Amino acid sequence: MEPTADTGVIADSLAARGEGLHHIAFAVDDIDDTMVTLGGKGVQFVADHPVRNRMPVMDHAGRRVDDDIQFTFSHPKSILGILFEFIQYPDGYQTP
Repeated sequence: MEPTADTGVIADSLAARGEGLHHIAFAVDDIDDTMVTLGGKGVQFVADHPVRNRMPVMDHAGRRVDDDIQFTFSHPKSILGILFEFIQYPDGYQTP
C-alpha cells in the first residue's frame, strides 16, 4: 500500500513502523459468520460489527467494485501481532 497524503492510516503506519507489512486481507462469504467463528476461537476485532459501506473500490485484480461491501479488522494482538482484514464483497462478485 502507498499513502495518498502526508497523513492518514498508511502514512502514519509508515512513519511509526517503517516499510513492511501493513495488513493481510481475506475475502469471505459471510462476514458475520466469520466474526462469530473466529471470535469463538479467541480472535478480537477492532469493532463489534463489520463496517458496511458503499464506496468505489479497486480489487487486487484492478477491477472496480461500486456496490456495498462489508469489512472488519482483527485486533493485531489476537493473531500473531498482524492486522487482518476480512471483506465480504457483494453478491455475484467473483474473486479472481
